Amino acid sequence: MSSPLLIPLGYKLRDEFCCPITRSLMSDPVLAGDGHTYDRTAIERWLRSHKTSPKNNDPLPHQMVVPNHNLKRLLEDMLKEGGKGLYCVDEDFDEEEMKGDVRIELVKQKVSDAQGMSDALNEPRAQ
Repeated sequence: MSSPLLIPLGYKLRDEFCCPITRSLMSDPVLAGDGHTYDRTAIERWLRSHKTSPKNNDPLPHQMVVPNHNLKRLLEDMLKEGGKGLYCVDEDFDEEEMKGDVRIELVKQKVSDAQGMSDALNEPRAQ
């Protein structure tokens, strides 16, 4: 799961696939003592200096982590299928607020260029 996931504008990564610490897609999900799933690297870093849950600051009953094999397999399968199930509509997205943002305009231009190239490749050739 090393290639970046491109999420369409106006969508967001679903919370259940985000590490509560990093807020990014988990690549090695593990269950901690609080019953929540985290990305292994993030929770192990947290546990080096905390004995509490990152989610609610309650004391943890133990500092062991257990692989969440089902979630890892689900994430891998969803990525193989293109990743569409990993994101959902972002209700807080405001396109008006994004107007003029150079990054958004650059992405729109690249998408437009790619579509133009795709169309040109699919046009029938004159004989």
